[in-house]
Amino acid sequence: MVMLEPKGMDREEWTSLHNDERLHDLQLAEAFGTRSYAVIWTFLRQLEALCDERWWDEEHRQWRIDEPTFNTILALVGSVKPRNEMEAAFAAQMAATHMLTMKVSARAIKYEWDTKTVAVASKLARTFAMQMEALHLMRGKSRTARQSIKVRKEIHQHVHYHAAGGAGETGGQSHGRSAHAPDQCNALPSPDESGRVVPLPSRARKAAL
Repeated sequence: MVMLEPKGMDREEWTSLHNDERLHDLQLAEAFGTRSYAVIWTFLRQLEALCDERWWDEEHRQWRIDEPTFNTILALVGSVKPRNEMEAAFAAQMAATHMLTMKVSARAIKYEWDTKTVAVASKLARTFAMQMEALHLMRGKSRTARQSIKVRKEIHQHVHYHAAGGAGETGGQSHGRSAHAPDQCNALPSPDESGRVVPLPSRARKAAL
């Protein structure tokens, strides 16, 4: 934070809130991610220009910058904790977007029939959200959760293998020929060459009975 001291001709000087000037310079350097006094001075002057609401200082006979507003803008930039000058510039733009969003939104609320102002306020709000997302991406922190679903198609092919058996093949069914069954049964007694049935031996007949 800084304190503004009047210098006449509507000019002000940035001074420290405490007596340690060197510590104050280090705090400003950390807030803007730099070691350059030129960068610090440039950023302070640019952010000061965002404070267009001034008040009249009767004692010093000059217009004064609203100190709380100025320190609020500095706090917004410092909260980003920029690591270098480029990130500090991005943080300053985000602070400017916020200030402009608040002013346009206030006008949109006051003049609600002004649809163009309402649209601009909505666009500025989206811009700030995009800046926040860009800051996270810049630092490798994505806030968007993504889910990936992979669909894999599997084809199951059923192949039946049958033992070669010619026209009498049954495919291994319960009523078919077993693979272990003998191909032929023992032949029954057959007629001899003259056509007569050859009788079994007597012992074989008796055993059969």
